[in-house]
Amino acid sequence: MSDGLAMAFFSKETGMHINDNDQTIFVIDNSAGAARIVMTTIATHKSSGPERLPLWWYQPKTDDELASIGVWLNEQRPSWSTWRDIAERQGRDAVQAEIGRAWSEHAIEACGAVMLNQGDDARDITLFAMLVTRNSEIIRHRFKSASLRKAFLKWYFTDVSAIGTFLLLEGCLIGPAHLAGLIDSIAAAEMAGGKSKARSQRVPSRLRKAA
Repeated sequence: MSDGLAMAFFSKETGMHINDNDQTIFVIDNSAGAARIVMTTIATHKSSGPERLPLWWYQPKTDDELASIGVWLNEQRPSWSTWRDIAERQGRDAVQAEIGRAWSEHAIEACGAVMLNQGDDARDITLFAMLVTRNSEIIRHRFKSASLRKAFLKWYFTDVSAIGTFLLLEGCLIGPAHLAGLIDSIAAAEMAGGKSKARSQRVPSRLRKAA
């Protein structure tokens, strides 16, 4: 969990005012100089100053740990609305403590690798994380055509490790619908011969170097 300094910092905030339409999200934040996972809301994510304090955050030491935490958060998705309610009613300290309890009760398994299975059908892929004792499926996706899948795979295999982790985090932290749209947009861009933003700017191996 967050270190003692961060907990003391968050304890200065006693409550939150989260609008009903302000969706709670997890994002990768690099403002502190190293990639960290942040639980925030759309409004606070877009704001600046003291009100931008996250509801919760964790700063992993490696990209493998980053992926492991991402998978864990994805599997805790049914609790996200509860965490949001606690933040609204009781503040950041309370939601920090609640996530800490979940962390203790549901151990995080290390993610050894992110794998992509091409499937028997020429339009299908499955992205999953290989954990210590099991696999955790991130998404099963079906392209509109075999040629789109082929274009996507050509992009994917330019940097399997970094791109796989990037896709895993997008799916785990934001959601499968977002990831499906992202995969389709990348495939379409590759088909059109364009250079996708994901390849040049957003893969996890470059997160710590981002401005």
